Amino acid sequence: MFHYLDWGTAGRPPMLLLHGFNQTAHTWDEFCPRVFQAYHVRAFDQRGHGDTQWAPDKDYSRDAMVQDIAAIVRELVLPPFILIGMSMGGANAMTYTSRYPTTVKALVLVDVGQRSNKRGSTISAAWLVSKNGLPWMLQ
Repeated sequence: MFHYLDWGTAGRPPMLLLHGFNQTAHTWDEFCPRVFQAYHVRAFDQRGHGDTQWAPDKDYSRDAMVQDIAAIVRELVLPPFILIGMSMGGANAMTYTSRYPTTVKALVLVDVGQRSNKRGSTISAAWLVSKNGLPWMLQ
């Protein structure tokens, strides 16, 4: 169900990477070669992004994305791991960590604040719909 890129060597400390909105696991293509020898790095396409399936129920809420992260963690059998999230992925990472604190060894946030600006989000979503025809973003 979820597509992910696997960098590094099994047995190294695990690291999970979450991309930002309208991005993919390939967001981390320049970062991974710098850390993969020291960590077992996995970057996954969150629902509706990259090669991961669109949600059949069209649920792209933070709660649904956090449940996806929990499923990935269960599937990959990660011990406490380093979680790095960018933008939307950072917000998802914060929420995941607050719900599953014992699974996260360290949390790193890139380009994310405590909350998003509703007006800015609405403008961004409208622009993407006009350019890409993504009606689920305004629901």
